Amino acid sequence: MHMDMPILIFDGDCAFCSSSVRVLRRMIGSKRIHTQPYQRLEPALYGLSEKECSEALRFVSERGKFQGSEAVAQVLIESKTPWLIAGRILNLPIISSLANLTYKKIAANRDKLPGGTPECKI
Repeated sequence: MHMDMPILIFDGDCAFCSSSVRVLRRMIGSKRIHTQPYQRLEPALYGLSEKECSEALRFVSERGKFQGSEAVAQVLIESKTPWLIAGRILNLPIISSLANLTYKKIAANRDKLPGGTPECKI
């Protein structure tokens, strides 16, 4: 597995996803965590398939592979910024279940959200 630094992999064809990742990068700074659309890399280098990357946000680090809301939580934790507290909260049992349901609902409707385009539809 290719691993210079942790990487957040997203759907670069989806304007909503791209906008969300830009906001996340501003929140945590981009020095510790690399971000890249899956269309600009080889997912197999990270132990992922293109299909997996098109279905949900992916985060790969030395600590493992994460998807969806778990990926967001882990990015916040590994950012080593004050946002790591929010990441830890997102990992709490009841909160993580709600975050996962919310992520799935947003992902299923991302083409209808602000910044969403027809390309965002899964």
